[in-house]
Amino acid sequence: MSLRYRLGSLGAAAVAVALILIGVRFALDPLTGATSAGFGFSAVSLGEAKGVRDLGSGLVVLALLWAGQRRALGAAVLAFAFIPVCDAAIVLLNGGAPEIAFGIHATSACLLLVLAGLLLWQPSRRGAVAAPANVAPTT
Repeated sequence: MSLRYRLGSLGAAAVAVALILIGVRFALDPLTGATSAGFGFSAVSLGEAKGVRDLGSGLVVLALLWAGQRRALGAAVLAFAFIPVCDAAIVLLNGGAPEIAFGIHATSACLLLVLAGLLLWQPSRRGAVAAPANVAPTT
């Protein structure tokens, strides 16, 4: 494994950990999280933050599609299913309409889970003829 790959992987892992910690902070204390990040706490700033989150998620999917990384794309889509599940919970816990929570967010999560399954599932190779091993010719 090259040094460039190791450094890139380490940097990506550090970014992932940082994003997870920031997400946990926002989830546990949204008011402090939003104000300390400079967003303020208004419907506009929260809508803009959600828009950027969704834009970034879509760009990740497009990048993996472009790179032809089917299994990585499936893993990313599976991980992204966490977002609408949490969005549905947030809607319900804050007195929002169940029709929105289930009709939009839970349905989106189910769609993402189905897509992830399609991308990650490998068909069985039962019945396939195995390639012959390196067999020495018999004389």
